[in-house]
Amino acid sequence: MSDALPYSPGLDGVIAGESAICQVQPDAGLIYRGYDVHELAKSANFEQVVHLLLYGQWPTAAQTQAMRAALADNAALPSNVVAMLHLLPPTTHPIDALRTGVSMLAGFDAHASDVSPDGDLRKSVRLIAQTSTLITSGWRIGNHLDPVDPPAGLTHAQRFFFCLNARQPEPWRAKMLDTIFIL
Repeated sequence: MSDALPYSPGLDGVIAGESAICQVQPDAGLIYRGYDVHELAKSANFEQVVHLLLYGQWPTAAQTQAMRAALADNAALPSNVVAMLHLLPPTTHPIDALRTGVSMLAGFDAHASDVSPDGDLRKSVRLIAQTSTLITSGWRIGNHLDPVDPPAGLTHAQRFFFCLNARQPEPWRAKMLDTIFIL
């Protein structure tokens, strides 16, 4: 008797994992917590989708604003991480800078060992916020520009563009990036 698993061409029928967060349905496509991603891309914003994915429920207007504020409040990078970005050669691929930066962030997280559900949620929000800052700061530094701090009150997509270009984006650009972030 063999203990070998049956052969499945292309992993057809193989369950890689189960999740309440998202599903891929053959006839419907990608579903986030019961919501069709295509509908979310049309009508939601990134902060709403982050709340939905992390907390499992559609946010109220106040919760959406709170998520926007939490992402803004957690976007700053530790100074040592910014110093590391300055040490990278300008030819460093952005993904390599991002990977290195994310690895460094763990070392500067005073709450890294807090694996409680609330601690993991706080770390998730912080990492989402700091990922955008790593990308924009890394790009600016690689192009011999200093990172910039955005003004208060911007959406996550608007903050990204501001930190990249040091100016407010046109509304259509912010909506486009918001949609990309959702997808």
